[in-house]
Amino acid sequence: MALDIGKSFKFPLADPNWVVKILIGTVLSWIPIVNFFSIGNAYRIFKKVLDKGEPALLEWDDWGGFFMDGLKVFVIYLIYMIVPIILMFAGQGIIASAMYKLAMGGSGGGIMVLGWLIYIVAIILSICLGIIMPMAVAYFAKNNEDFGAVFRFKEIIASVFQVFGDYILVIVIAVGVSIVFAVTFMIIIGFVLLPLSIFYLMVVFASLYGQAFAPAFGGAPASPAKKA
Repeated sequence: MALDIGKSFKFPLADPNWVVKILIGTVLSWIPIVNFFSIGNAYRIFKKVLDKGEPALLEWDDWGGFFMDGLKVFVIYLIYMIVPIILMFAGQGIIASAMYKLAMGGSGGGIMVLGWLIYIVAIILSICLGIIMPMAVAYFAKNNEDFGAVFRFKEIIASVFQVFGDYILVIVIAVGVSIVFAVTFMIIIGFVLLPLSIFYLMVVFASLYGQAFAPAFGGAPASPAKKA
């Protein structure tokens, strides 16, 4: 299935109430924990497109359901990132300890090297897991929202390679657009529009990832979104 990039960028603006819906999602997106509402909303759009449905902004009428869906996506993020996060903090701690020893006139060169090695491994691991994590969310959605599905690493990685071209294209688009938005807005009007674009980009990328991943599942229907 060829990606319809234009559709993903245009669909949010086709809703007659897009200003209000995007503004609500944006405000929610900037508040920790509360942002589970906007994450859950975007997840529903991702799930619909994953099932080869048409993307559309959702009404903010299922607050409990949106929050729970966002929480589930956050849990998947923690499952995938907890080890890199622990290693990153461990590396930073070892580096800080080595710097203190060196500052006190002691010997900390070897410890410093160890700290940097752990930190670099953490960065590499976080990048690799970050690449496959969206597909893990797709597996979660396609398997009755069973958290066990996110541990099916062999199948998840195989699915990544099954749609590898579109997968990489979406990642490039997401990174490129985010950079363009950030740089453009900082140059033109500072930090005003950049925060306002967060939820818009969230639903755009949800649509793009849904399109890219759908062929990996043969268009099998996704399980209905659960209500809280």
